[in-house]
Amino acid sequence: MRRFLPIFCLSLLLVFSFSTVYGNDVEEPQSIDLTTLEKSYQQAKFYYNELQTNSTISGSRDNWLNGVRNFRKIYLTSPKSDYAAASLYMLGRMYSKMSKQFGTEIDLQESISYYRDVSDLFPENRLADDALYASGNIFLKKQNKPEKAAKSYNRIISHYRNGDMYPHAADALKRLSKEYGIPLPAAMLRYNDISNLSYVLPVKYWSSNDYTRVVINASGPVTYRETLLEKQGKHPRRLYIDFQNSYIEPRYRAPVPIEDGLLKQIRTGQNTPETVRVVLDIESISNYKIFSLPDPFRVVIDVRGERQKAVKLSKTSPLPPALISSNSTTPVPEKQIAPETDLIVLDDHKKTEVGAESAGNPAADELGSEMPAMELSLAQQLGLGIRKIVVDPGHGGKDPGASAFGLKEKDIVLQIGKKSIMGIL
Repeated sequence: MRRFLPIFCLSLLLVFSFSTVYGNDVEEPQSIDLTTLEKSYQQAKFYYNELQTNSTISGSRDNWLNGVRNFRKIYLTSPKSDYAAASLYMLGRMYSKMSKQFGTEIDLQESISYYRDVSDLFPENRLADDALYASGNIFLKKQNKPEKAAKSYNRIISHYRNGDMYPHAADALKRLSKEYGIPLPAAMLRYNDISNLSYVLPVKYWSSNDYTRVVINASGPVTYRETLLEKQGKHPRRLYIDFQNSYIEPRYRAPVPIEDGLLKQIRTGQNTPETVRVVLDIESISNYKIFSLPDPFRVVIDVRGERQKAVKLSKTSPLPPALISSNSTTPVPEKQIAPETDLIVLDDHKKTEVGAESAGNPAADELGSEMPAMELSLAQQLGLGIRKIVVDPGHGGKDPGASAFGLKEKDIVLQIGKKSIMGIL
């Protein structure tokens, strides 16, 4: 038994020695791998910069593919490390450069794919929003796909509010909204967790001899409050209306000049992050009236008074364009006063007498009627920006509709349609 003791001790010694060596073998490669990975990444970046600056090697597609393989090898070596995300981002950048260098659409698609991998596989990485912004720029500037670009920018707005690409994405979305009519994301309208803000649309107006109607459309019903301020120093008399929980895009904030003898101009702005203020700079009015109409929701402001000076109104069509911007707003031409037209007014808010000098003024008393004595189309009376109203009586041709006592339905509805058209026009 004793002769086996030395052998047993030797065996234990060999076991412990093997364990120690094995443990060192496990830990040492990890340390070496990280160091090697960092070194490989820096070498790949250096080669990429050489391709950017050295024209002798940048003209060869094979050299660019060598650079691609450098970053791809780093990703495959450690697909969950920070260098993996950075390598994917660099792959997206390299393929984008290759597309520009060689005019290849397939390289552009590869670039988008790698940028998408960065944001999908590494959403918490600092390069995720950079990748989304880069892919959005490709969609917008190289592929002319504004809707897809907006989706990439929207992800930045929704998920990377504190990222360095947030202001750039917000500016890009504002440009898309202006140039392509793409709505701004709801996340851009939030302020201190306030959401569901309504959009205030461009101001429209129509003018007559002693009357101006201003119409402010909104995307939904809003609460509003008006205030009249008297002239103070260089500031003219002005009436302003505050729309609560509302937002107006910057492209709609330019002043709208009127200068019709009653109003000088209309100014619109974002007074607070959740309040839109519309200001009417007054030249000479005696009364004003504010009310709202539904479907679509809009606030109508009627002002009336005597002009301070004669104003020549330019000719225009009877109906305003569907959406009148601040640069193309044109007053309605002066015409002979037509018979008074009934106007259905819903949610009448207020009828206010402005200034003591208007007391006893017959012109001011006339504002108490439902509609001022002027010629406005039905669409203008309702504050709608439509060009054409179509009346379809129905039936006709071989289908006479119902008949009785020698009368045919198609004849009756045709007569009603003609009378309706006469009433509208």
